[in-house]
Amino acid sequence: MPGNTNRWMRQLELASLAVGIGLRLARYLEPRPLWIDEVFIALNVLPGSPLEFLRPLEHSQISPLGFLTGEWLMTRMAGAGEHALRFLPMVASVIALIAFSRFVRRTLEPRTALLATTLAALSPLLITYAGEVKSYAFDWLFAVLLMNATLSLAESATTRAWIRWSVIAALAALLSTPAPFIVAGCALSLLAVPAIRRSVREWLRLAGAAAPAAILFGVQVFTTYSNDYTRKAMGSYWAGQLLDPRLPDAVVQAARLSRSFVIETLFGDRVVGMLPSKSMTIIMLLAAVGVFALARRSVLVALMVLAPAALAAAASVLQVWPLTPRLLLFAAPLVFIALAAGVAALTRLLPSRAGDVAFAGLSLLFVAAGTAGMRWEWTENHWYVTVPDALRAVRHDVGTTATVYVSSDIVPACKYYLGWHPDRREFGADTSINDCALQGTTTLSGTWPSFFRPTPGKPTVVRNEWLEQEGPRIVAATPDKLWMLIAHSRQLRDSLPAWLERQGLRRVSEHQDRTMVRIKYAKAPP
Repeated sequence: MPGNTNRWMRQLELASLAVGIGLRLARYLEPRPLWIDEVFIALNVLPGSPLEFLRPLEHSQISPLGFLTGEWLMTRMAGAGEHALRFLPMVASVIALIAFSRFVRRTLEPRTALLATTLAALSPLLITYAGEVKSYAFDWLFAVLLMNATLSLAESATTRAWIRWSVIAALAALLSTPAPFIVAGCALSLLAVPAIRRSVREWLRLAGAAAPAAILFGVQVFTTYSNDYTRKAMGSYWAGQLLDPRLPDAVVQAARLSRSFVIETLFGDRVVGMLPSKSMTIIMLLAAVGVFALARRSVLVALMVLAPAALAAAASVLQVWPLTPRLLLFAAPLVFIALAAGVAALTRLLPSRAGDVAFAGLSLLFVAAGTAGMRWEWTENHWYVTVPDALRAVRHDVGTTATVYVSSDIVPACKYYLGWHPDRREFGADTSINDCALQGTTTLSGTWPSFFRPTPGKPTVVRNEWLEQEGPRIVAATPDKLWMLIAHSRQLRDSLPAWLERQGLRRVSEHQDRTMVRIKYAKAPP
């Protein structure tokens, strides 16, 4: 019977992996336009060369040197399209899922490992970043690869095992921004191995194995990551995700941010809103029980999954690392393993058959919730602005005396699609330059609007001073007809067109979707 049970578990595990890989491939193959952060990475990669990546990136971006170089190579081999840019994150996410399955199979009992693998396969957060031009998929990949290497090293500290660990750590430093948390966390966990902890020689080997990763990360700190403006901009953007240095407040804030990370990793916001009251409290308690059970089973494994997250929390207290879901993908193994171990520990308290039924029932509930969350998060993503469709529409309608105005937040996407995309001729690009320029038109790039809040607690509005600068610039550049592409806030959509209409421009047509509005104007005769 145990042999039959293990065979069934293995078959179910393979089915979970097949579903997870299929979802990631489907995400990758979707014809989605790049969203703003993806565009920023593309605009750093496409005009540059690997040597130029040794300087701070433009557009307030921070990305590891190895990832940028890999993207550069892909675009040189396969072109500058969305699928070429998203190929490496997709491959990383697939390998990560397979490696995670191997890790839990080595450290947990079969049914617990199966639940953890299935949760990872269906994770909305991991599936989302499996198909985006960001290095987040590599964070999760190298966390799992290095944990597997650490486990092998703990089992047999051979020279070959040390070299493997060192190579993976060095690659992590090149391809993953939070590599210091991953490498340091796994290095600290090795001190739980008596043969390593009690030997000065093994301590020296550990230091030597971690040295290449430390050197490579240090090089990036003083080159690619060395951008004071970006650090200040990110500090402002992520202010609510940095832990308060005061201990009581930091604990409360850490609990809130941890809850948010667990929600995003397992289900997404919409599913949690449909669950019974206190469901997340129960889930968090189950995860805590799972961590305790994991520590009783193996201190090494517990440290491997806990230490990177703990180091990230410490960095957040120091105002260095925001605790936001997309920057915590390296901690995703902790969520899946802790929850699966918690379910196993709880149901183990019941009589044998009742415990098996309870484990299966709870597992099905979590899998169903994960499936629903993955589906909703997939269809409800609001990040993507339909810039290619808008450019096609304008190209088919625009005349030679027309002006096209592009709002500031979609100017980078316009530069990518008209300046670098393989289909830019189809979008109507002026192929003589790599910029946001439609052939035969005057293309105006918008400036960033200025907002203020007239009444405390009320929405912000666009400043009149900005309208009085931007509006005349548009009118002066419009001899006959004007197309406006606006994807900014509701305030901008309401204020700028209204200002232009007060100056005599006549609205001819309007097309609006959830992410942008396209308006056509005719200039009234004098």
